[in-house]
Amino acid sequence: MAKEESDAVLVARVTAGDVEAFEVVVERHAERVRRLVSRNVPRSVAAEVAHETFVAAYLSLGGYAATHPFEHWLTRIALRCCADYWRAHSRSVRDERPARSEPSAEIATTKDDRELCEWALGLLE
Repeated sequence: MAKEESDAVLVARVTAGDVEAFEVVVERHAERVRRLVSRNVPRSVAAEVAHETFVAAYLSLGGYAATHPFEHWLTRIALRCCADYWRAHSRSVRDERPARSEPSAEIATTKDDRELCEWALGLLE
């Protein structure tokens, strides 16, 4: 049943507390996000950046306006995550310091958010 629901309905369910609805969102958009990210960052970090995309999307769902296509909103988040990678990478090369290895851990502030992040990463592997 959830597979046929629109993205807007799924987002409303997630914001109402239905975390399982986010699983459907991730499954529905994971391949597209992976392809987009892998074209914009090195393959060695593409899975991590794709994961960060879904974490950022989950944490920002309250700001999604259902008047626009969800995939466009998610694409903007994915491209921002790619840009964040390159900003961090250029700083680390310039400063000769390694980029932070777990930026998503800082984003996840509650136990539930951290567990959701780990779950989403598992789907992307």
